[in-house]
Amino acid sequence: MTSNTHKNIIAGPFVGEFGWELFSWQGHLRWLSAQGHKLYVFCRSGLEYLYNDHAKQVVSLYFENPGANCIQCHGLNPRRLAIKNHDLLQLPSCEPNEYLNPHDTLLFWPPDKEFERFKDQKFRIFGTAPLDYAPQIIIHARKRQIVATGRNWPDEKWDNLCKRFADSGFNIAAIGTHSAAYCPEYALDLRGISIQETCNFIGNARVAVGPSSGPMHLASLCATPHVVWGASSNIPRYKTHWNPHNTPCIYHARDKWNPTVNDVYGLTLQIMDPKPEHIRAN
Repeated sequence: MTSNTHKNIIAGPFVGEFGWELFSWQGHLRWLSAQGHKLYVFCRSGLEYLYNDHAKQVVSLYFENPGANCIQCHGLNPRRLAIKNHDLLQLPSCEPNEYLNPHDTLLFWPPDKEFERFKDQKFRIFGTAPLDYAPQIIIHARKRQIVATGRNWPDEKWDNLCKRFADSGFNIAAIGTHSAAYCPEYALDLRGISIQETCNFIGNARVAVGPSSGPMHLASLCATPHVVWGASSNIPRYKTHWNPHNTPCIYHARDKWNPTVNDVYGLTLQIMDPKPEHIRAN
């Protein structure tokens, strides 16, 4: 989008993985808005919070992402969804409109390169509203049943970890969806709350803990320190590419998706230290 002429832009909906929506789409739309363009955004139902601060209008659409673990979820066509729901938009009459398809942008990242347009993004800190009660530790106990089930940490490890946190005097809360996340013992069940409420709990916490996943990327945008584990190939995302606020993060890659409870517990205490390391690849 190189023209200096301000445009009415119809955008989305994004139908890929949540992390890509956070760091290769919603930030780009916010940047376009800051350039003076008027954004009319379609988004998946429940994600309006990502766009309300910069769009002239946000229209939520209910659809299920396919189960594929991929950048762009095949089987859903954003342009077709936008055309089908065009009448829901409150567009100015007699003004030209331009459609922006998330699948056509050049923002999807290669880990070893840096696209120039990847810089055309503007990020805000989510979850800044104060809370009357804020658990110190937020956990995302991923428990997806279809995609990459080997990334799920065993329930008994989550129970053990949260017991150790509780015995140390910390309050814990679990986020995610009821269908794809586990609520361990000793944790307040916050699964199923809105994304805005989720961001507020993350943003008011001292640390977020979990395997590499969308909620852990969300912690980066909430500027909340996080302890993450998974494949070492994800380290650049958490360290630089997907960390616009320079949020402290410890990434444990030594055991990939199955670290020990002792390691996760120790790393969580470490990052809550007043001077945590920015990132470590164990």
